[in-house]
Amino acid sequence: MPQRSDEQLMRDYARGDVQAFEALFRRHGQKIYNLFLRFSGDPQLAEDLLQECFLRVIEARDRYRSENAFDRWLITIAINLLRDHHRRSRRRNEKTMSEEPVAPDAGNPAGTNPQLDLERRYLQDAVQKALLSLPAEQREVILLSKYYGFSFAEIADMLNITPAAAKQKAYRGMLSLRKKLAYLKEQDT
Repeated sequence: MPQRSDEQLMRDYARGDVQAFEALFRRHGQKIYNLFLRFSGDPQLAEDLLQECFLRVIEARDRYRSENAFDRWLITIAINLLRDHHRRSRRRNEKTMSEEPVAPDAGNPAGTNPQLDLERRYLQDAVQKALLSLPAEQREVILLSKYYGFSFAEIADMLNITPAAAKQKAYRGMLSLRKKLAYLKEQDT
């Protein structure tokens, strides 16, 4: 039996098929969690936002239109949640981004070379810290383009900006990352 598309699963879920929702969560839950984690740097916050994101999917199941790609629709919900959280946090003057580095993905167990593992962890921590220091709008575009492979036209649609603005935010963010991470290149020489 062929695997159902995300759009078909969402249509089936809207008709009451709970297993279709579970399949969607299995397919996309980790990806959305990683988005929240990369954006916030806080595993507990990422878990809370993941639950809220899929709660919004549940609440919107009757409004979903299958002519829209499910993954883009889901990422749009996630980005809106991140923006809402950022606005609330800024109003309360809370610091939402942890200074602690994010643990590497559980799916990538440590290798057999401790020195290489340590270097890889150091690099991951440096990139994570640099990403967290970017303005939210630049971080959103970089995460959506580099980590999730969306085109600038798709990102523009999700974020309600022009493709040119998406490219500009990515360009400025990448310039900033290069500057922030330049010390890594100097250490190699």
